[in-house]
Amino acid sequence: TTDASGDSPYAGQTVITGGIVTGIIPAGGFFVQSGSGPWTGVYVYDTDDAVAMGDSLTFTAAVSEYYNNTELSGVSGLTVVSSGNAMPEALDVMTGEVALEPLESVLVRVVGATCTEAPGGANFGKYKLDDGSGFAVIGKVIYTTVPDPAVDDVLNVTGVNYYSFSEYDIEPRMASDVDFTTGIADAGLLSGVSFGPNPATDLLQVNLGQAAGNDVTYTMAD
Repeated sequence: TTDASGDSPYAGQTVITGGIVTGIIPAGGFFVQSGSGPWTGVYVYDTDDAVAMGDSLTFTAAVSEYYNNTELSGVSGLTVVSSGNAMPEALDVMTGEVALEPLESVLVRVVGATCTEAPGGANFGKYKLDDGSGFAVIGKVIYTTVPDPAVDDVLNVTGVNYYSFSEYDIEPRMASDVDFTTGIADAGLLSGVSFGPNPATDLLQVNLGQAAGNDVTYTMAD
């Protein structure tokens, strides 16, 4: 939709639709997605039908805006067309892009993001990641036993972008959706690296210090 509110143009109507199940909220419904990318996912509130991730579904449902989240409910005629289908490819996004309306209920992934706020207090197990573009909130609505990161841990996280309690949260669905990364930056091996001149014109010298095991300088020409 181009509506500034983000409301679906089908709100108040009954539609026949379908897609691949990408995530399931225990006793709270599921997400379906058709293809990959923006505007391809939607949340389905349905506590009566048993579905599994990877199921391809068709069904009839009413479209509504529930606390600014586009939702399908009143599901009828649900048919599992096939099972065990591959998941749609997760869309790589920056942490600061998670709150964009086109990514609502879409399977997304953030890469190389640093934990800036660990779970604790009254945040229901949520934590924040930031890759330099702004923070994203990681929730525990779907998979509640995801390992908790500490501040400054670097993670790759995949999950469904779910709008709840007035914010967008990336919701991991399984343990493999949360990947704690380890690299030379995490180990502090880049602390002695220097380069110059800045700005460079024809030549740039990069001194790796002890990161290469010895004091090494590389010169790169334009």
